[in-house]
Amino acid sequence: MKRTFLLPTATAVLAVLSLGTAAAAGETSEQSPQVIILKLDDVTNHGGCGDSPVSPRWQRVADFCEKSDVKASFGIIGFSLEQDDRAYFDWIRGLHRRGTIEFWNHGYRNRKATDKIGEFEGPFEEQKAALERTQRLAKEKLGIELNAFGPHWSYTNADTSRALEGIPEIRMWFYGPRDSRKFVFPRVLTLENPIFVPDPAKFRELYERVGRGKRCLALQGHPNAWDDKRWQGFVEIIDYLRSKGCVFMTPSRYMEEAASAPVVLARVLYGTNDDDAETNVEDWIAEAVAEAGSAKAVAYTGWMPLSPEQRELYSSMMGGRLLKGRATTKGDLFEVEISGMKIKPMQRRITLGLDSQRLMKLTDYPPPGNVFLALKVLAGRAERTQTSMKGWELYIWPQGGETHFSLLAGTNRLKTDEEIAQAAVKGIDAIKPKLDRLKAGQHVFLRGRRLSDRAPGDQAKAVAEYCAKIGLNVQP
Repeated sequence: MKRTFLLPTATAVLAVLSLGTAAAAGETSEQSPQVIILKLDDVTNHGGCGDSPVSPRWQRVADFCEKSDVKASFGIIGFSLEQDDRAYFDWIRGLHRRGTIEFWNHGYRNRKATDKIGEFEGPFEEQKAALERTQRLAKEKLGIELNAFGPHWSYTNADTSRALEGIPEIRMWFYGPRDSRKFVFPRVLTLENPIFVPDPAKFRELYERVGRGKRCLALQGHPNAWDDKRWQGFVEIIDYLRSKGCVFMTPSRYMEEAASAPVVLARVLYGTNDDDAETNVEDWIAEAVAEAGSAKAVAYTGWMPLSPEQRELYSSMMGGRLLKGRATTKGDLFEVEISGMKIKPMQRRITLGLDSQRLMKLTDYPPPGNVFLALKVLAGRAERTQTSMKGWELYIWPQGGETHFSLLAGTNRLKTDEEIAQAAVKGIDAIKPKLDRLKAGQHVFLRGRRLSDRAPGDQAKAVAEYCAKIGLNVQP
């Protein structure tokens, strides 16, 4: 049956989101606790005293996070890595190695009040140089690759997106634009209100109003501005979030988990279809493209994520909200609800399983003016592209009552203690996302802490079973 698409001239204003952003911005499901990312800004070596190479306020928050097992992320301003401050570097490396804190790129320049614009409001070349300089210093001085970015005291512009595109190791962007190809942590609320002041009462009010249903919240704070009173406010906020059942994660850990979670995507289409619209989405689109002779003849919004909170899917150029949708999980199924507000109320429901896709006809007008909604469920899969010609060495050893894992590319030389320690994570759940990135068929060699040691039997068995499940070859 012939189906025709025509491209509307000015019909919709829609947000196009990447899958990564969709996962970050989603709301909580019935099965998942809310995730909190502590985005703590402005790490430098300024103010160090006594045995601490950083200010007492930074030392206090680092100690609190480790003793309370509260995962957090600290933003390093790159200029602080220029001088050879061994104690400062050891402090960062130690926190990184123990796994409670993830460090990220907070720009290079230490902005002053007299600076007219922020570091990421200027031209492309300057922004790219600042990002690359901090990345390079972190690798050279710390042996750490920074995988997230957030600007220090600066807005961003289109050149920021361009600059970040050229740095693939930066995979996450705090408070970036929703159409970024990076994994974006949106700004919903912060720890401080006003800035620098963690106020528990204001936080609770805002959290209940705008934050409670979100799947993940990235909460910004500036620990070096917290005196004793403000510090107590921060501790009260953490206690409050814990009382709500929230869990704290590093940005990378959350991104890895979000990438493996199923997601329902929707796309608005325009054209004609005389069937009942219960057809294969991709086949229908491909057929329309073939008949039109050009992909440009197919009008669509781009895939958008659905979540338990209603999201606007389609709005007219005049501002009228016409289509809204949401999806909720019911075990292994997803219940999608679409509602409309044009001429008369419209409501449609459909249940989808994993990896399924459907097309819903939402209007019944003469051709070519009908509106359709394409839906598909993607079972999240971490991108598996990492390979090593000499396989991978997985070091496993007990320490401090926990099992540590360190995954390194195979070489012809012995790994140093420092190399093994820097790559270490605690617990088998923490090493699984790293194994998930390895291309199927790769070889993994199990080791103890040292070459002469054997990996602990029970943990080695658990790892071997997981590797077999995801298609990796284990060599004991």
